[in-house]
Amino acid sequence: MNLSAKLLSPSLPIVIPALLLLAAGLASIWEAAPVVLPGTGGFHAVASVALRSFFGKQCVAAGIGILLATLVSRVRPQRLRAAGYSLYGSCLGILLVLFILGRVRNGARSWFVIGPVSIQPSEFMKLFFVLTLARYLMWRRAPDRLPRLIAPALLAGVPFSIILLQPDLGTALIFPAMFVAMMWVAGIRKRHLLMGVLAVAILAPLAYAFAFKDYQKKRFQAFLNPQAMSQDAGFQLLQSQKAISSGGWLGRGWGESEQEGPEAFVPERHNDFIFSVIGEEWGLVGASAVLGLYFTLLMAMVLGAYRAREPFGRMVLTGLAAGFATQIFVNIGMTIGVAPITGITLPLLSYGGSSMVATLLSIGVAWNIASQPALTLAGKDFREGAGEVRDLGTDGWSR
Repeated sequence: MNLSAKLLSPSLPIVIPALLLLAAGLASIWEAAPVVLPGTGGFHAVASVALRSFFGKQCVAAGIGILLATLVSRVRPQRLRAAGYSLYGSCLGILLVLFILGRVRNGARSWFVIGPVSIQPSEFMKLFFVLTLARYLMWRRAPDRLPRLIAPALLAGVPFSIILLQPDLGTALIFPAMFVAMMWVAGIRKRHLLMGVLAVAILAPLAYAFAFKDYQKKRFQAFLNPQAMSQDAGFQLLQSQKAISSGGWLGRGWGESEQEGPEAFVPERHNDFIFSVIGEEWGLVGASAVLGLYFTLLMAMVLGAYRAREPFGRMVLTGLAAGFATQIFVNIGMTIGVAPITGITLPLLSYGGSSMVATLLSIGVAWNIASQPALTLAGKDFREGAGEVRDLGTDGWSR
């Protein structure tokens, strides 16, 4: 299928919202540049230059991401499927090397720094995990028995554990969401999911007590009572809420955010807290438009998964949609106070080269799969006969 045909395919609701969100993100990052740092008493030229350079770097990352997305959209899905294990294994090895050569930022050893370039491998691991788990599940019976859950759980558990040890709780949380969504589509039993939920409920307090770092505990405490920690871990949340609420219905206008003094300063406003800028400058209407674009993007992936007539594509779209939905909820939730601050980007909007490239690469994969024509046999839906599905080695999909 050529590029023009893809653009006219059912994947269009994936591409258009993604490009509009990308444009909104670049506009917000550019505007976030002139920041007055607390205590400086006026415009801080160094901060302005640094953040303007962030805009330039984000444009470069966006260009690379769009190029890769366009290229991967033209690759046959069979090649994506074949590359899954290799990509997963290679990225897993790179994640382990981080413990030796990685650079620590914001308390997490998650980056390789090569000159002016910073790379966060965990961002790419999310896509590679989805491709790998989809390939594994498509050749096996439905995971409706506990022994059949062991291998998929290991595929998710290994990168989850490594990323959690960096520690990068925000990125790690996306893996269970993608795992559960894909396993649900593959046929996992409800009682097994309930057992998993109970296990998490039991282990969560133990993880908080013995595995969480001090700053992570403070973030959780600030989530429960930000006013009590207004000069510490709760400062960022309170400033974000003030900025968003000050936007009203229509916002202050692009480039009109009130950044005069410590009382108006939102830390990381170009990065994890980009939604605060959108809420302040574009108001409720603009923030709702952004949420509408995300909803359109996610629904296009879900409908693409429903339309897919082969299990690999269906599970890939399901996993990507679940990952994006989780990331969007956690990021926006932490800016308005309905989720703890975990340090996670808002897809296509937040500053971050690795996040941008990995997100656009995932969009390219979704674009590819959603634009594939449904398999047909003698003019009829290929799934009409369970025997034909079994011929693909996907017994679990003949339900």
